[in-house]
Amino acid sequence: MVDIEKRIADNMLPALRGAIAAQLGEPIKDNWSIEVDAKDPQTLNFHYPAALTARDYLGVTYITHRVKLESARAAMAITL
Repeated sequence: MVDIEKRIADNMLPALRGAIAAQLGEPIKDNWSIEVDAKDPQTLNFHYPAALTARDYLGVTYITHRVKLESARAAMAITL
């Protein structure tokens, strides 16, 4: 498991960050981020920019600005 976690942090995270930055630009004032989950090092969390204003999201608590990428859960081999 440690090997998977290391490959996620050392290979997958920088590759995804670069691909996202190529599309969205470098993050400005934390408008987006991608990071290893603090509680699960086999998971990456991508926090993406909001499409609507904060007012549009009032009362809509089930929508979050995050995509959770759980790589090892599917028993997939990571080949980067």
